[in-house]
Amino acid sequence: MLLVFLAQNPSKLLDFQEVVRRLNNVTEERSGNMETRLVQLEERSSNIDNRTEHLEKRSGGLQAGPLEKSQTALTAKLIALETPNKAQQIAEATPSTSTTTPTPAKKQRVTVSDLETEWRKNLKPYQNLVTPTKTDMLTHAQIAFNFWVD
Repeated sequence: MLLVFLAQNPSKLLDFQEVVRRLNNVTEERSGNMETRLVQLEERSSNIDNRTEHLEKRSGGLQAGPLEKSQTALTAKLIALETPNKAQQIAEATPSTSTTTPTPAKKQRVTVSDLETEWRKNLKPYQNLVTPTKTDMLTHAQIAFNFWVD
Protein backbone atom coordinates (compact mmCIF):
# COMPACT_ATOMS: atom_id res chain seq x y z
CA MET A 1 0.00 0.00 0.00
CA LEU A 2 2.73 2.42 0.99
CA LEU A 3 4.83 1.56 -2.05
CA VAL A 4 1.88 2.20 -4.37
CA PHE A 5 1.26 5.56 -2.70
CA LEU A 6 4.94 6.56 -2.99
CA ALA A 7 5.06 5.42 -6.63
CA GLN A 8 2.06 7.59 -7.44
CA ASN A 9 3.37 10.60 -5.45
CA PRO A 10 7.15 10.89 -5.98
CA SER A 11 7.26 14.24 -4.15
CA LYS A 12 6.16 12.47 -0.97
CA LEU A 13 9.13 10.10 -1.19
CA LEU A 14 11.49 12.77 0.16
CA ASP A 15 9.13 13.46 3.05
CA PHE A 16 8.89 9.75 3.77
CA GLN A 17 12.68 9.36 3.67
CA GLU A 18 13.00 12.27 6.12
CA VAL A 19 10.50 10.61 8.48
CA VAL A 20 12.39 7.31 8.30
CA ARG A 21 15.71 9.10 8.96
CA ARG A 22 14.25 10.88 12.00
CA LEU A 23 12.79 7.65 13.33
CA ASN A 24 16.17 5.96 12.98
CA ASN A 25 17.86 8.84 14.82
CA VAL A 26 15.32 8.71 17.62
CA THR A 27 15.69 4.94 17.86
CA GLU A 28 19.49 5.20 18.06
CA GLU A 29 19.24 7.99 20.62
CA ARG A 30 16.85 6.02 22.80
CA SER A 31 19.01 2.94 22.45
CA GLY A 32 21.98 4.97 23.66
CA ASN A 33 19.93 6.37 26.53
CA MET A 34 18.83 2.89 27.53
CA GLU A 35 22.43 1.67 27.50
CA THR A 36 23.46 4.64 29.63
CA ARG A 37 20.63 3.96 32.07
CA LEU A 38 21.59 0.29 32.22
CA VAL A 39 25.17 1.24 33.10
CA GLN A 40 23.88 3.65 35.77
CA LEU A 41 21.64 0.95 37.24
CA GLU A 42 24.55 -1.50 37.33
CA GLU A 43 26.67 1.12 39.12
CA ARG A 44 23.89 1.75 41.64
CA SER A 45 23.51 -1.97 42.21
CA SER A 46 27.23 -2.25 42.80
CA ASN A 47 27.11 0.71 45.20
CA ILE A 48 24.24 -0.89 47.10
CA ASP A 49 26.15 -4.17 47.33
CA ASN A 50 29.23 -2.35 48.62
CA ARG A 51 27.16 -0.40 51.11
CA THR A 52 25.44 -3.56 52.31
CA GLU A 53 28.81 -5.22 52.89
CA HIS A 54 30.03 -2.12 54.73
CA LEU A 55 26.96 -2.08 56.97
CA GLU A 56 27.29 -5.79 57.67
CA LYS A 57 30.91 -5.27 58.71
CA ARG A 58 29.96 -2.29 60.90
CA SER A 59 27.04 -4.05 62.51
CA GLY A 60 29.31 -6.86 63.69
CA GLY A 61 31.11 -4.48 66.04
CA LEU A 62 28.16 -2.38 67.15
CA GLN A 63 26.45 -2.78 70.46
CA ALA A 64 22.71 -2.57 70.67
CA GLY A 65 21.74 1.10 70.65
CA PRO A 66 18.57 2.61 72.09
CA LEU A 67 16.72 2.31 68.80
CA GLU A 68 17.62 -1.35 68.44
CA LYS A 69 16.56 -2.02 72.03
CA SER A 70 13.32 -0.19 71.38
CA GLN A 71 12.73 -2.25 68.26
CA THR A 72 13.34 -5.46 70.19
CA ALA A 73 10.92 -4.36 72.88
CA LEU A 74 8.28 -3.46 70.27
CA THR A 75 8.73 -6.84 68.60
CA ALA A 76 8.24 -8.61 71.90
CA LYS A 77 5.14 -6.55 72.64
CA LEU A 78 3.66 -7.27 69.20
CA ILE A 79 4.24 -10.98 69.77
CA ALA A 80 2.54 -10.57 73.13
CA LEU A 81 -0.49 -9.07 71.39
CA GLU A 82 -0.66 -12.00 69.01
CA THR A 83 -0.32 -14.61 71.76
CA PRO A 84 -2.16 -13.27 74.85
CA ASN A 85 -1.41 -16.33 76.99
CA LYS A 86 2.34 -15.59 76.79
CA ALA A 87 1.95 -11.82 77.17
CA GLN A 88 2.77 -11.92 80.86
CA GLN A 89 6.01 -13.87 80.35
CA ILE A 90 7.20 -11.57 77.57
CA ALA A 91 6.25 -8.41 79.47
CA GLU A 92 8.31 -9.57 82.44
CA ALA A 93 11.30 -10.47 80.25
CA THR A 94 11.27 -7.24 78.20
CA PRO A 95 12.89 -4.15 79.72
CA SER A 96 10.71 -1.06 79.66
CA THR A 97 11.74 1.59 77.13
CA SER A 98 9.27 4.24 78.22
CA THR A 99 10.37 7.31 80.19
CA THR A 100 7.43 7.20 82.58
CA THR A 101 7.81 5.39 85.86
CA PRO A 102 5.97 2.08 85.69
CA THR A 103 3.62 1.03 88.46
CA PRO A 104 5.31 -1.89 90.20
CA ALA A 105 2.39 -4.19 91.00
CA LYS A 106 0.08 -3.53 88.06
CA LYS A 107 0.22 -5.61 84.93
CA GLN A 108 -1.11 -3.80 81.90
CA ARG A 109 -2.35 -5.19 78.67
CA VAL A 110 -0.37 -3.76 75.77
CA THR A 111 -2.47 -2.21 73.02
CA VAL A 112 -1.54 -1.23 69.51
CA SER A 113 -2.06 2.45 70.33
CA ASP A 114 0.45 2.12 73.20
CA LEU A 115 2.96 0.66 70.78
CA GLU A 116 2.31 3.42 68.28
CA THR A 117 2.76 6.10 70.96
CA GLU A 118 6.01 4.56 72.13
CA TRP A 119 7.19 4.13 68.55
CA ARG A 120 6.49 7.79 67.72
CA LYS A 121 8.29 8.95 70.86
CA ASN A 122 11.41 6.91 70.09
CA LEU A 123 11.56 7.89 66.41
CA LYS A 124 10.82 11.61 66.68
CA PRO A 125 13.79 12.67 64.45
CA TYR A 126 12.67 10.29 61.72
CA GLN A 127 8.99 11.23 61.71
CA ASN A 128 9.28 13.12 58.43
CA LEU A 129 10.94 10.15 56.75
CA VAL A 130 8.28 7.55 57.52
CA THR A 131 4.52 7.46 57.90
CA PRO A 132 3.49 5.05 60.65
CA THR A 133 0.55 2.73 60.41
CA LYS A 134 -0.55 0.25 63.01
CA THR A 135 0.24 -2.75 60.85
CA ASP A 136 3.77 -1.90 59.74
CA MET A 137 5.37 0.05 62.55
CA LEU A 138 8.27 -2.39 62.76
CA THR A 139 8.97 -2.08 59.05
CA HIS A 140 9.22 1.69 59.43
CA ALA A 141 11.35 1.30 62.54
CA GLN A 142 13.76 -0.83 60.52
CA ILE A 143 13.88 1.83 57.78
CA ALA A 144 14.58 4.51 60.37
CA PHE A 145 17.25 2.29 61.92
CA ASN A 146 18.95 1.96 58.54
CA PHE A 147 19.02 5.77 58.21
CA TRP A 148 20.37 6.01 61.75
CA VAL A 149 23.21 3.55 61.06
CA ASP A 150 24.37 5.61 58.10
